Amino acid sequence: MHKGMHKSKPKLAISIVSAALFLSSCADLVVTDVHYEQFTTQMLMVKATVKNQGSKAAPASSTRLEVTPPGAATRSAVAQTPALAPGQQVVLMISPLSPMELPRAPGQQLVLRACADSANVVSEGWSGEGNNCRTHRYTHP
Repeated sequence: MHKGMHKSKPKLAISIVSAALFLSSCADLVVTDVHYEQFTTQMLMVKATVKNQGSKAAPASSTRLEVTPPGAATRSAVAQTPALAPGQQVVLMISPLSPMELPRAPGQQLVLRACADSANVVSEGWSGEGNNCRTHRYTHP
């Protein structure tokens, strides 16, 4: 090597290791399930399961649910999500749903979408925000 030349590979390796450590030492909230189920004889309830799959605790946050019944406008509701330790999950009852909002004709679709940390208060690293939502589509055959 000539005098005055420097290798930059060690710095790059340190940067990659630092980034990996940063990403692995964050909370990571994900919605693992969103569905509806019978609540009363006249009402259904939409539930979402939020899990912290990261390595740090997640502070209290909020989870947003969007419901799009067939032929109707999307409506939304927000549920408070408690602080979650690494690996911990919580099932949230978010929104009532009328049986009249279910798909009744061939091709009609009910869309449920839940997004954890909807106000972006949880530090999830550089790529942690991209996995916060889950969508479930119920289509009438």
